[in-house]
Amino acid sequence: VYVLLVGEAPGPRGADKSGVPFFGDAAGAPLYAALASIGAMHLPSGFDALPWDGSAFASAGLRPEAHGVALGNAFNRCPTD
Repeated sequence: VYVLLVGEAPGPRGADKSGVPFFGDAAGAPLYAALASIGAMHLPSGFDALPWDGSAFASAGLRPEAHGVALGNAFNRCPTD
């Protein structure tokens, strides 16, 4: 089973900085937790020691690993930036 989850646009503190949809965005924390709980997402070790912020994840070189799910955005950058 494959699932595609699409958000409207990258958030200014998350995907705009991390380069990964929802990774560091406010909506991403519960989304990634839910996906991890069902085995659809592997979160890298060390991510929980950082603030939930795309810049921090990008600086640390952290990226999640998806299994059977793809995340994306309808727009390629934050419209408020």
